[in-house]
Amino acid sequence: MNPNQFRLRLLLDLFKLLAVPVIILSLFLKLSHQSLGYFTAPAHLAFIIAWVFAKKSILDFQQHRNATKLYAKQIPRIAGKWPGNVDILLKMLKAFETAYVLDVYLQLFEEYQCTTLNLYIFWTDQIITMDHEHTKFILATGFDHFWRGYAQKERMENFLGVGIFNRDDAVWKMHRNMARPFFARERISDFDIFERHTQRTLAILQSHSSSQKPSEAQDLYARFTIDAAAEFLFGKNLDTLSGDLPVPGITPMGPKGSQTQDAWGSFTGAFEMAQQIVTSRSRMGWIWPLFEMFGDKSIPYVQVIRAWLDPLVGQALRDHEATKQAGVISPIADKTFLQHLVDSTTGE
Repeated sequence: MNPNQFRLRLLLDLFKLLAVPVIILSLFLKLSHQSLGYFTAPAHLAFIIAWVFAKKSILDFQQHRNATKLYAKQIPRIAGKWPGNVDILLKMLKAFETAYVLDVYLQLFEEYQCTTLNLYIFWTDQIITMDHEHTKFILATGFDHFWRGYAQKERMENFLGVGIFNRDDAVWKMHRNMARPFFARERISDFDIFERHTQRTLAILQSHSSSQKPSEAQDLYARFTIDAAAEFLFGKNLDTLSGDLPVPGITPMGPKGSQTQDAWGSFTGAFEMAQQIVTSRSRMGWIWPLFEMFGDKSIPYVQVIRAWLDPLVGQALRDHEATKQAGVISPIADKTFLQHLVDSTTGE
């Protein structure tokens, strides 16, 4: 199923969860020539609950058996006060808006005295960890044992599309093999790019310090990152460091910090909102489409992001066509990453 069809996926899941046990019980009653009368509705509801409980019990048994075979210990589950750990979910959603990044996770780790936990939101496994060895195994030494899966693709499809950060297996390997030649090289010009933007950022900090003006570090570092990355990857300096900088305490707040009322502010606001939407979806688990039945919340923000990136891609495609017609072939050492991708693919 296409990850963009998340509403259809939710309806199918609800059908399996609610309709299948109702149909099974109804068929059983019909074949056995039994009638429950006034108890029909309560009986069906009780059977749905029993059906779900039985499925979860079977899954728990399978996980326990697999852990025993591997001589492993199962990951501790959080035990909330409300069914499905809904109270934990609400606590996390509130903390993401008001507290430091992932501080709520640290509180849970300290409460349960461990470094890896199963949030078990809506009776679905959601594993979080702060264990360095686990992280290394997932991202490096044991990378082939893990994959992003359909659920992540569904949450991030409009945001990240079909790129390397949102695909698995053959598609992921194709993207990796395409990008590897570019990142396997070293050019002195690359270091010059980062050095130049670093000096520009430090000069702004020094200027503010000398005049005793406060600096919005998060916004400044974001500008440094986008300027350096854009020139390194796309060959174009967006020069956001030369724009109007936010004034702490005066500039209006965006989703994650001060947000200037200009093109840069609209881009950062959109990017941060898209991140927040994706994060909230992951916290809510498989039912998140229930809150977006009438529209994908990420689309307006993705459109703002694309308004920034599409002109760069369009220009690269036009340059590629011009050099192709002129018969010019540049070595990879002289290309930007975007030029390398345009030369290695077709279309946008």
